[in-house]
Amino acid sequence: MKNTLFLKFTITFLIYQNSFAQPCLIDGYIQGLGSKKVIVRYQKSGNEKVDTLLAVNNHFSYKAKPSDDGQFRLYMDSNNPGHYTLLWYEPGIIKVNGTIEKHNRLTVSGTRENNLLNSYKRNIEWIFEDKRKNQPDSVRTILIEEKSNATLHYISKHPSARTSAYLLYWQTFYQEDFLSTYEKLYKSFTPSVRTSFYGKQLANRLQLLESQPRTGKIAPVFTLADTAGKLISLKDYKGSYVLLNFWGHWCPPCIQAIPKLKNINMRYANKLIIIGLAAEDENDKLKWIRTVQNNNLNWVQLSELKGDGGEVNKLYNITSFPTYLIIDKNGIVLRRLYEIKNVIKLLEDLNDI
Repeated sequence: MKNTLFLKFTITFLIYQNSFAQPCLIDGYIQGLGSKKVIVRYQKSGNEKVDTLLAVNNHFSYKAKPSDDGQFRLYMDSNNPGHYTLLWYEPGIIKVNGTIEKHNRLTVSGTRENNLLNSYKRNIEWIFEDKRKNQPDSVRTILIEEKSNATLHYISKHPSARTSAYLLYWQTFYQEDFLSTYEKLYKSFTPSVRTSFYGKQLANRLQLLESQPRTGKIAPVFTLADTAGKLISLKDYKGSYVLLNFWGHWCPPCIQAIPKLKNINMRYANKLIIIGLAAEDENDKLKWIRTVQNNNLNWVQLSELKGDGGEVNKLYNITSFPTYLIIDKNGIVLRRLYEIKNVIKLLEDLNDI
């Protein structure tokens, strides 16, 4: 009996061990690809690695290499570097099929995580992408909310999948106000998911969101130099409403918002202080100052001159530009917003401004 149990254990262990010893093989057939190049990008030891494949008669094959985050990306159109297919590194044969016309919507199948990620894309991501096309902002806002709810539901159904940790990690960047929901989902994940790359990234992200300035919390005080080198502190404006505008001269949406910021500045003169916090590098200081001068931005303009990695950006958890924070007279954060139209609406709804 003992020998039988030992034999069963040994066989089970060898099967388990062999499953991870198997290589991750990619078998791709893309109609219309012909003999074009396929580029593979992945991170290894913090550095980006690039492999180049040459398709033959629409077909390509590749033995994937382990990466830092357990993922790699396939690029098939050099004219659209933002279009790629994301795959998980998993032992086994992964099939990649589709057409070159829709190279950003390929079918990926063959392993558990890749099946789950592809299912999410087909049933949620791509559907909502199509729905948002040519829709007014009012409809797009509703669709974004619906997609968010669908994503969170999908995550809740797959607590043992690394794909869920990956999706939830990125979801926290789009909608930061659902911290309690994110924490609940994270706690539902299996230990192996929580200790995976994106599980760890998610844990750090949730901790950051917990400590970041958000609705109902006191806005952290900072002191920075303006365009003339004069030090300005947030505490100087306690007793007034303050609008923090995190922006950069290099950011098209930030520049597009300038006319509306000017209108806000004129409409709420002496009632609202606008503070521009520019994410600029030291070598872009003159470009920043010229942008301020050329656009006649006659409100407070500050910068650490450390790009988007400055301490104030970290303190306020600024991950996209523009980002706006509205602070009340007592220094309490009222809202964190990302579109100037929402800033205008919130200001209009305030009774004492």
